[in-house]
Amino acid sequence: DAFRDCTALTEVTIPDSVTVLSYRSFYGCSGLNKVSLGEGLTAIGEDAFNGCRLLEDLKFGSNIKEISANAFNGCVSLTGIEIPDKVTKLGSYAFFGCSGLTNAVIGKGVTEIGDSAFYLCEGLKSVTIGENVTEIGGDAFKNCTALTEVTIPDSVTKLSYRSFYGCSGLKKVSLGEGLTTIGKNAFNGCKLLEDLKFGSNIKEIYANAFNGCVSLTGIVIPDKVTALGNSAFSGCSGLTDAVIGKAVTEIGVSAFESCKGLKNVTIGENVTTIGSDAFKNCTALTEVTIPDSVTILSYRSFYGCSGLKKVNLGEGLTTIGENAFEDCKLLEDLKFGSNIKEIYANAFNGCVSLTGIVIPDKVTALGNSAFSGCSGLTDAVIGKAVTEIGTSAFESCNGLKSVTIG
Repeated sequence: DAFRDCTALTEVTIPDSVTVLSYRSFYGCSGLNKVSLGEGLTAIGEDAFNGCRLLEDLKFGSNIKEISANAFNGCVSLTGIEIPDKVTKLGSYAFFGCSGLTNAVIGKGVTEIGDSAFYLCEGLKSVTIGENVTEIGGDAFKNCTALTEVTIPDSVTKLSYRSFYGCSGLKKVSLGEGLTTIGKNAFNGCKLLEDLKFGSNIKEIYANAFNGCVSLTGIVIPDKVTALGNSAFSGCSGLTDAVIGKAVTEIGVSAFESCKGLKNVTIGENVTTIGSDAFKNCTALTEVTIPDSVTILSYRSFYGCSGLKKVNLGEGLTTIGENAFEDCKLLEDLKFGSNIKEIYANAFNGCVSLTGIVIPDKVTALGNSAFSGCSGLTDAVIGKAVTEIGTSAFESCNGLKSVTIG
């Protein structure tokens, strides 16, 4: 607090003899225009220049090692910064709200970019991330709406939650080969993101990571990814093609929900569970093959896929969840796997283009309204293991001419 709220101060030079600027040393110096930091300085304390709204000319000394939390928070007149190469960490909120900042170069000594370090730097157009950064913190570049391109170097292993959330101008992202984890909401709301390059070593794509990235057109999930988090690509309405890598075992809840442009999806050979609402309202999807590895289709997994015409269900499938294919109005070619045991309520409700079905012999019960409203259905054979036909199972199947009850 040495010079805190000295609002008439316009310029300061820190001599080479000074090694530490303590916390809030120039906090709230709202008239400060120019700062020269000496060569002896190693540490800039928390909130040191927080709220210096007119600071536009900032010269770092080359020996700074620490830039602590909120050090330059709210310095809205800064336009460009170059973090010296001896700095190892940028503290949380270090440049938060520096809305005039257009260019940032992060030195090669930095290993961690703290939480919210550049959050709300709405003018930031270009950022160079140093070659030794290993972690980009939560909210680090959140709502940097002018940012158009970012390259994550191979040194980075983790993108934390919301690291680039709401970067609505971001068009191109290259993810390095060292990256293993894409955190929750990492690129959520990046509406212009159309060029996305995954590194080959990614293992985890967490919930909502690319939710609402409406300009993405094609994705190939790398083969080391084991799970797609809930709503990972939900609302990516421009997405037409998706290939899910061979290591993925679970497709999360709503992972591709409302990807209304999705025409082609290849489901990896080791997926065992397709989560609820996973492909709900993917209205452009015309055909899907469920590989033999899949054992469960959860509720509403393909609900409302109104363009879906052909479905091949693999031999490993045992459970078709509630409403799984409800309102797939064009579904006419349906192939059951022989090991299905459970067809739950409303599974094929409203599939008006189905004409004939043969319920496999391992199915023990047809859920309520399982085929209700399938008005095009003319023939139904109910397998020999079925012990109960549920309430309204075939209600309003107005075209049904022949039914064989097991």
